[in-house]
Amino acid sequence: MYIDTTKAILIDDWRIISLSDEYTAPEDRVIILTGKVFGHPNFMPGTKIQTSEIIDCKGRYALTTSGSTYIVGDANDDYISWLESIGYDFDEMNPFSDK
Repeated sequence: MYIDTTKAILIDDWRIISLSDEYTAPEDRVIILTGKVFGHPNFMPGTKIQTSEIIDCKGRYALTTSGSTYIVGDANDDYISWLESIGYDFDEMNPFSDK
């Protein structure tokens, strides 16, 4: 799937959230971002939002079902701490990797 990065909206202080439970098959899970947006046509700069479902990602870019493309800025500190506590090696240049 093509991700148009030229109109990407910055989302800062972000974290990834799953709206599914542990019994949901991986291919059916709904994943979203939450954070503060900058450059979004419908929100004031710094407004905290939840995106629609992420349907594709590449590097620091995420495409959602609404058609919006987001570029992630700095991740939420508590989110990074949680990732580290479960043994996940966070990669800020490829934050959607499931390595």
